[in-house]
Amino acid sequence: KVMHDENKLDLIVNDIYTERWAIGKIMDTQSNLYIGKSDKFQSFKGYIDEIAVFACRPKFIQT
Repeated sequence: KVMHDENKLDLIVNDIYTERWAIGKIMDTQSNLYIGKSDKFQSFKGYIDEIAVFACRPKFIQT
């Protein structure tokens, strides 16, 4: 799970949590959203078992 709140970026993978300062809004672009593969990341190998996209931080992910 990745969450951004204009101050920091939170990442949770397999119940391991980390955060980084990421001040500012995420820029709007005309680019598509790619999950698992894109032009710059052709070598992704593995499985993605769950995807969820939210416009706000869901209560069940509050940190």
